[in-house]
Amino acid sequence: FKAAKFWRTRTGEEIDLILEIWGEKTIAIEIKASSTPKSTDFKNIEKYRVLAKDKFAAGIVFYLGERMLSYQNHPNLAWFPLDLLWS
Repeated sequence: FKAAKFWRTRTGEEIDLILEIWGEKTIAIEIKASSTPKSTDFKNIEKYRVLAKDKFAAGIVFYLGERMLSYQNHPNLAWFPLDLLWS
């Protein structure tokens, strides 16, 4: 990874972390303090995906649940258990 930053718009939408892979692609990461995944977890990632266009590689929401889950059958959007970071 070349850079890590956050993303925030003038109207208040934000994403916790954007990982930039050598200036080519980006991965948007949100961290939620909930064990229940909700479709609204991807609201800002979806907005970012549209703006980033071809630079967008994936969107991940880390949450307090126990399973990896795909978001609406989208291959590049998923929920990951936060515990994955420590195991």
